[in-house]
Amino acid sequence: EITEFFFYWRSKIVENEPPPRTSIDPVEIPSFLPGIVLYQMINGGERIRFRLRGTRLTKPYGRDCTELFADEVFSEEFSDAIHTALRSVATSWRPHYWEINTPVKSRAFTAYRRIVLPLLSVQKDSDILIGYHTVAKELPNE
Repeated sequence: EITEFFFYWRSKIVENEPPPRTSIDPVEIPSFLPGIVLYQMINGGERIRFRLRGTRLTKPYGRDCTELFADEVFSEEFSDAIHTALRSVATSWRPHYWEINTPVKSRAFTAYRRIVLPLLSVQKDSDILIGYHTVAKELPNE
């Protein structure tokens, strides 16, 4: 799934730049929508807001985290790791892939596979990133 999503994103690249936000059409990718996350970089990545979090990511957290900030959802340590990874995507225009056990406040860890890709705004910056998540497995409480 992640590879297919990456190839969809890559098909939208124009002149060796990340695809514009407007080129990602939900009608073209209905099977990916539950795993989509749109990240908004606030003040150059000082904070990261979840503009959209697909339904696949709602269940493990017991709530919809859309419009929340990463530091409101995750521990400080995990939020810092997210910020570092996403700032790298925004500045380098390179994808970031990871497989990680994600700490979920109030319940077990969940093992995710995730890719984050840059999208270009009208101002030619990457203030919005798109991610695609798959759940590898839910792990027992530790």
